[in-house]
Amino acid sequence: MTLCMRLLFCGIFLSLGAPLAAMGPMGFGQKPKPEEKENKKKPRKNPLVEKSLPELKKGLEQALNSKDFATALKYLDAMRMVCTDHEQIREILLQMADLYYQQEEWTKAERAYNEFILLYPGAARCDYAHYKAVECGFKLTSEPDRDQSKTQEVLSLANQFITDHGKSEFLPAVTKLATECHEKLLASDTNIFNFYLNRNNFKAAQKRLDLISKEHAPKLSDAQPKVLEMTIQLAQAQNDQVKVWETQLQLINKFPDNDITKRLALSPEQLRANLEQTMIAKEAASSTKSSQLA
Repeated sequence: MTLCMRLLFCGIFLSLGAPLAAMGPMGFGQKPKPEEKENKKKPRKNPLVEKSLPELKKGLEQALNSKDFATALKYLDAMRMVCTDHEQIREILLQMADLYYQQEEWTKAERAYNEFILLYPGAARCDYAHYKAVECGFKLTSEPDRDQSKTQEVLSLANQFITDHGKSEFLPAVTKLATECHEKLLASDTNIFNFYLNRNNFKAAQKRLDLISKEHAPKLSDAQPKVLEMTIQLAQAQNDQVKVWETQLQLINKFPDNDITKRLALSPEQLRANLEQTMIAKEAASSTKSSQLA
């Protein structure tokens, strides 16, 4: 290596030395100190907790009167930490949940109502909190063409309400929400069925149809004729004409006034004639085959 090249190399090394040293060993950034990590993890303290409970109540009243709900929630949060009376704490939590609901902060409201259910299962207003948790959860569900995990979760919570609070005044509202969950899940499963059907994946389509028949048809009256229509579509795709006619006849007999039946404009007489002719043809073919074997 020539002298000039050595000098050039040394110059480059020296010019890079300071920045690399500042970055720490091996040129990487220095790790934060343990106390810095702890400071980042600590949640922000509500400064209102330094006030007395009467002061917090007065501040809450003023915030509510001025409709400053964000400040009101801060006061309620501080009151919950300062208060030592369990009944008051319970009412504060429910008031926070209601205020979140009023502000349409569905996630926070749902979380607060669920916390109330968990902490106070025997409270007088537990059925109210349970109902509101179901309602908030349903508002957070996705459209039928999206993931339906949240809908399943809300349906489970609604079914639990029906089991635990069978005499509640909120039972009709929760039952209606449970039905709406089933309707959304039915629409989602129908989309999945059509996806498999359009790709000639008949086995997967049949599994999805079986799921719909088991999970949704018993809960939704409109689902039963829909299941029969999907059965017809699957049989047509598989060129199973006998099953098509049998299912169409079943649709006419069970749901003569349904929109699906009217749309298909089926004739029961013609379907019976088709089935009878098919059975005669099958018997003739079977007799011919038997005579040939003999």
